[in-house]
Amino acid sequence: TQFLRRLRMMLVWERGDTLLLAFATPRAWLQDGKEIAVSMAPTYWGDVSYRITSRTSKHFIEAIVKPPTRQTPSTIKLRLRHPEGKKITSVKINGKTWEDVDA
Repeated sequence: TQFLRRLRMMLVWERGDTLLLAFATPRAWLQDGKEIAVSMAPTYWGDVSYRITSRTSKHFIEAIVKPPTRQTPSTIKLRLRHPEGKKITSVKINGKTWEDVDA
């Protein structure tokens, strides 16, 4: 049971009123072409799903998040760890790009 609990904490973790996604995943899980997928994981606020697809050879990592709908956490944080430790230089959300990001 400890293994499953720790695996869940790597992928979905509630801390106070914040939902943390992929916060403890190893960098190797996002090598080019790899995916991380979580489907309908239960949280305090309802089920959450997400898919992260690494395309580091094309200089991006894509994430699609379906947040909980029963309630809304005050903050949802997604952590994307580049397999080579490179910094995030920009983020695009729903077509809008931000270059001033807290990597």
